Amino acid sequence: MDDAPLFTTNGETYRNPLSTSISLYDKSYNRMIILWNRIGRKLIHMLQQHETNTIICTITEKPMKVFCDYPIVDGLIIYNIDIPNSNLQRGIDYEPLLIRHQIYYLYPITLSILQFLLHKTKDEIETLFIPGRIYKDTSFLSIANIPFTSIYDFVNHSRSLYRNGSIISNYINHWYRNKQSIQKWVTIVDKNTTSNSSQCVIC
Repeated sequence: MDDAPLFTTNGETYRNPLSTSISLYDKSYNRMIILWNRIGRKLIHMLQQHETNTIICTITEKPMKVFCDYPIVDGLIIYNIDIPNSNLQRGIDYEPLLIRHQIYYLYPITLSILQFLLHKTKDEIETLFIPGRIYKDTSFLSIANIPFTSIYDFVNHSRSLYRNGSIISNYINHWYRNKQSIQKWVTIVDKNTTSNSSQCVIC
């Protein structure tokens, strides 16, 4: 039987020292920190009930590991209280959490995809944002300095960029693999041709 804990600490080292400056379990009189901590603890509790420690990145639709304390993910968790667009799917595009009669909609995003979307280096992203933190959507959009007025527009635009980028990348990889296969085949044919020519000369 595996006795390993479901949630562990985040072992990543980030450029921004604020990534570990607070804890989910600290007492605070700051209303925003209180809310962030409630969202983080509620998320962990919900995942525990489903016996998993991952959530889905809103942009890539790939699993992101959730940790037991800040930095709670290797990315950001963005939230708002507005009902998502009908074209967004629960559990893939967003995760709803009910906290004290209020539903918060979470949009997890990895740091690596933020680098791609914002055209910044890893160090620049980790300086601009506090890795592993929970951001209100308006704060995130303001800090990112991008021309979107809603998180939904950002998500839809970013998904389009990511999918188009993935298609181009897959096409290039496919072309490169085919090119290597053709070159390998040509090399084998050339060797066989050379070998047969040598045998004929000897004969």
